[in-house]
Amino acid sequence: MKQANKESSVSFPNESVHRSDRGETGRILYRCNWTKTGPLDGYEIAELEDARRLLYERNLIGIYPDGIGFGNLSRRSGPGDNFIISGTQTGGLKQLSGEHYSCVTSFDFAGNALSCTGPAAASSEALSHAALYVCSAAVMAVVHVHHDALWAKLQNSAPTTDLSAPPGTPEMALEIERLFRETNLPQCGLLVMGGHKPGLMTFGSTVGQAAQVVLDALGGAC
Repeated sequence: MKQANKESSVSFPNESVHRSDRGETGRILYRCNWTKTGPLDGYEIAELEDARRLLYERNLIGIYPDGIGFGNLSRRSGPGDNFIISGTQTGGLKQLSGEHYSCVTSFDFAGNALSCTGPAAASSEALSHAALYVCSAAVMAVVHVHHDALWAKLQNSAPTTDLSAPPGTPEMALEIERLFRETNLPQCGLLVMGGHKPGLMTFGSTVGQAAQVVLDALGGAC
């Protein structure tokens, strides 16, 4: 990742904010310690952009009329559970560059906190992505999309988080971990976010595979 000449650290405290009727806030609800640096190199995001293009074309990633973006994706990077994720409020952009991604370097579910570096702060769903990486070393990439019809079709037939777990929170992360332990989530690679209509998450050994899971579900393979 290219470094900026100067780095600055910005913290976003978790706070109560207005939600839309989809449970969206468009705001980060965890404590985000963001160190702003230069853009990521093209090779670091190439696989992410190839998959994102397909998802954006199918309106699985995008922006609502009220201006709130939706959809994000990530892949493991470096040691441990570090990962690169699309930045907050980038859903409405047709194509992203190295200026629109963030590197998550640490997270704490109990403390509702996450640290990241890069030109953009990590997506508001970064804690949910982190939960899947913690669940299994085999999870190498995660995709989060929105689709009303698919959400309605798969709710409670596919692994589904509890309605009480809000998006982008420790409660959602714990629900994801529970599903990974107690259901066939490791095999099917797709979960429905019960308290986050119409959100779904998929994962795989590559970004392309994670994206293909939801594309196959749209085609009736799920």
